[in-house]
Amino acid sequence: MSFDINISGIEAFGKHGIYQSEKNNEQKFLIDIFITIEKLREDNIDNTINYENLVDDSIALVQNESFDLIETLSQKIGKYIIEKYSNLEAFNLKYVKITIHKPETSLSNRTENISVTYHEQLK
Repeated sequence: MSFDINISGIEAFGKHGIYQSEKNNEQKFLIDIFITIEKLREDNIDNTINYENLVDDSIALVQNESFDLIETLSQKIGKYIIEKYSNLEAFNLKYVKITIHKPETSLSNRTENISVTYHEQLK
């Protein structure tokens, strides 16, 4: 038995990019989180992933870190989730996928959105 958890459109502001203006000024980022867990053992929030904590932790990583590439940012969030949730007894974390959308870029006049997706299958 497995469960897919999908949280999309998490809004966060941070300083990520290769241009100096991106490093100096906060920009809007949207985060999509997709997680697969197996073997949920009981109907108890303490024994699964708390969505509110997941959202808050992801926003904090966007706000408190600074990377040149959104590829690195997506990997950082994914690895954080894996580290925090992969060793819990209540369920098995099987898959993590993080998409970072950067709607406002130097290509905004020619594109609607630029995004990068990090994904990792766990054993």
